[in-house]
Amino acid sequence: MLYKPNLPDFWNEDLAYFFGLILGDGSLPNAFSKRKNGTYQRRYIIQFSCNSINFIKKVYIPLFERLFNLTPRLVIDDNKKNLLYVLIIESKILYLYLEKKV
Repeated sequence: MLYKPNLPDFWNEDLAYFFGLILGDGSLPNAFSKRKNGTYQRRYIIQFSCNSINFIKKVYIPLFERLFNLTPRLVIDDNKKNLLYVLIIESKILYLYLEKKV
């Protein structure tokens, strides 16, 4: 599925806060996935980790929707001692935009 996010033209308070979240709890991993034919495909993933579902619902998700008109996918990582929530957006357009801003 192709997502076309809104990209802010200018710095604003929400965008500055978003970059603070990337620095604190986020990442732009250099990820690849193997295709059925054996070749590898680049994945453009933006992800955030948090242990508070309330913070995710009240801060992360509304911020993504306001800034980029995208709703992140929520994954629960219960393989650790503490429950961890991971928000994921896979968008090449947004990934490259964020890379330029960093």
